[in-house]
Amino acid sequence: MTVVLALGAALLFGAGVAIQQDEARAVPDGGSMRPGLLIGLARRPRWLAGLAADFGGWGLQAWALAVGSLIVVQPLIAINLVFALALAAVLAGQPLARREWLAVVATVAGLIVFLTVGHPTTDSSGSASMRDWIVMLTVVGGAVVVLSLVGMTRGRTQRAALLGAAAGGCEAIMAVLSKSFADRIGNEGVAGAFTSWEPYAVAVAGIVTMMVVQSSYQVGRPTVSLPVNTVTEPVLASAIGILLFGEHLHLGPVRAPVVAVALVVMLIGLASLARDSARLEEAHLAEASPT
Repeated sequence: MTVVLALGAALLFGAGVAIQQDEARAVPDGGSMRPGLLIGLARRPRWLAGLAADFGGWGLQAWALAVGSLIVVQPLIAINLVFALALAAVLAGQPLARREWLAVVATVAGLIVFLTVGHPTTDSSGSASMRDWIVMLTVVGGAVVVLSLVGMTRGRTQRAALLGAAAGGCEAIMAVLSKSFADRIGNEGVAGAFTSWEPYAVAVAGIVTMMVVQSSYQVGRPTVSLPVNTVTEPVLASAIGILLFGEHLHLGPVRAPVVAVALVVMLIGLASLARDSARLEEAHLAEASPT
């Protein structure tokens, strides 16, 4: 059930990414990292459709995390790039090239080997001490702030990379908070969950994440920002799951190098998928633009 829910979330997230990127790129530079960016985008019906897909994806992701672990769910959700690439190819009216098929195969094969050989924790408790929560949010949140502030002072390519990393950090925090909130609902019911701090942290993190992600799209260098975002989020979320919730991989002298190679292959495939998806979308936009 966890796998089905995570792949459903990946499908919706992939559609949301493909739809929202070109809408955000139409916003002038001055709107980046400002609340006005979201206000402007909210006037665009296509962006709202992408946002609806994101909300649906988040709902399925939270459900998957309620019954599964971060170290399983987040790598599965990273497959959203396969769906984003397929949608971009359809919109551009171009079949996938051999290189793009190789990226799909590398990503899926790396993921299968990682899940099979690494045999990660299939479920975990989304609870931790308040001290651990504060440390995690301070470290990761501080890194997001630094990356965002430095990125806003750089040229487009460096800004895209730094904001892409910041967006990945925000999405990792959002996934961790979502798991904690979902577990709280499972243990205490909806009414009990809303007496805790998690739902309000999720709401705040969701707004911040949306602004940072859209700002990374708005830079207009998706072949840079999207691969960085795509690789950062599952790696960081899984690492937090291991450190905060005690999730783990079953490794040994034989399994460890196999899992490491599988993870590297998967991440390389994801980065390639992200670049190809962005490239196809740019080709579609160029054909659709009046000359």
